[in-house]
Amino acid sequence: VCIDVSDSSSADELASMVGGLETYLSDPFIVPQNGMVTVSALVYGDTIAVSFSPTPVTVDNINNIVIPALDSLLVDRLVGGSGAAMTWALQYAGAVLGVSSAPDQHILLIGSGAANDPAAVDAACQELLTLGIMVSTIGVSPDGTGATLLESCATTTGGFFGSGTSNIGAITGEALLYMLHVDLDAEPESQDRLLGEDHIVTASIFRGWDPEKYPVEGLVIDFLILSGPNQAESLSDTTDAGGIAGFTFNGDGGPGTDMILASAVHPGTETALLDTVTVTWLNTPPVCDAGGPYTLTVDSDTATVTLDASASSDADGDTLMFSWSVDCDGVTINDASSATPVLTVMGDCLCADSIMAEVMVSNGYDSTTCSSVIYIDDQRPPVVVVREDPYVIWPPNHKYKTITVDMLIESAEDACGNPIDLSSIIVVEVSSDEPEDHIGDGKTVDDILVQCPNILKLRADRMGGGNGRVYTIVFRVSGENGVSENVEAKVIVPHDNSDPHAIEDEDGGYTVVPDCEDDQ
Repeated sequence: VCIDVSDSSSADELASMVGGLETYLSDPFIVPQNGMVTVSALVYGDTIAVSFSPTPVTVDNINNIVIPALDSLLVDRLVGGSGAAMTWALQYAGAVLGVSSAPDQHILLIGSGAANDPAAVDAACQELLTLGIMVSTIGVSPDGTGATLLESCATTTGGFFGSGTSNIGAITGEALLYMLHVDLDAEPESQDRLLGEDHIVTASIFRGWDPEKYPVEGLVIDFLILSGPNQAESLSDTTDAGGIAGFTFNGDGGPGTDMILASAVHPGTETALLDTVTVTWLNTPPVCDAGGPYTLTVDSDTATVTLDASASSDADGDTLMFSWSVDCDGVTINDASSATPVLTVMGDCLCADSIMAEVMVSNGYDSTTCSSVIYIDDQRPPVVVVREDPYVIWPPNHKYKTITVDMLIESAEDACGNPIDLSSIIVVEVSSDEPEDHIGDGKTVDDILVQCPNILKLRADRMGGGNGRVYTIVFRVSGENGVSENVEAKVIVPHDNSDPHAIEDEDGGYTVVPDCEDDQ
């Protein structure tokens, strides 16, 4: 630290210089108090002296060496020796630093900027630049020439320049921050992005905790993905005039979190400047579409339907995989991993009102499940068991015999085995293989009477010269599904009791068609 104690600085200004140094050299936020930083001070102007030799900054040294030495200037700024110009102060400070092994070397010059030989000051600043020494300057109430000279030296060596009157202390703190603090900051600290998108990491290097005011240009920043799905990708970039370098990469490595390290070499100490940030790659779950609803038309013991999940999609463009299942055991799927498998349904599954088909759609990272209903349209006819032997009417006494459904039909049920109420069966038509009135049959008519829906009155009659009468009754049996089945049952009047059979004639008979269906 070079302090101007010439008459160009008033007592108040000198006190402001000293007070600022004491305050901010004692601030551990600005100057580490662990001995890593060494400070020395000399005075120039009306006198020349080393106020204190290079001293490691610790709490004890600040309190017992640095502050007492600075305070003494407030009592007697004429500490001995002859006057010295600013040029000498810069040269002497450069000589002290020249024998030091410190990797980061700075001169902070605080004064009015008055100089007998401005050209010599410029030359000294150029020499310090050659030696790699940064000169920061603070103008204390400088005139125009002094301010220009101080700013020129700071600019030449890349140092800080500030100027003021009553606020010298605060400017001193800002100067020390600029000299001793170089930081690297990477952004954004953390971010969520979708797979396959580009991600940009920017890192800035700056002095004095102010990236916009004091950017550092021309430093190489190395970017490296330390861990995560895109591990080992890297890039080096040089900071621009704003102190910023960037790294762009694509999140095509899969879901997870990448940790990115941004590193650079401190321009003075050559130590590492480091910062890490993260980006989490989010996979968009696929959109699941099971298609449907489906209708399975059943007309036999097996039925098939093609399922279709091809409308499923993935926002990231990932390849989709499928896995189908159905909530009924009586099914087979020809390829459960297909988007469009063929489902074969059998057994009890055909008897449900509906079954559910579920598909899990995966993009390799996440999966989504959806389902669709399969309605069972059972078009199978009823299963009707007609009694094996025809019903026999005897004797042929020309009287009516009442015939009910249960006398002719043993059972009726739908294809799923559910019983059908026999009373719901209707008569469609009734025929006789003999004429209604013929020789030897009793001279009767209306041999067939139908009481809808299903009660018959059949006359116990047959032709005397015939082979027995055969009544054929056609019943219509309907299941709950609305599908009907017509079945035939026989009632006979044998020719004689010795042979309780009758042979059905192909011609000569007649048919009665009732309106029982319309009555339902």
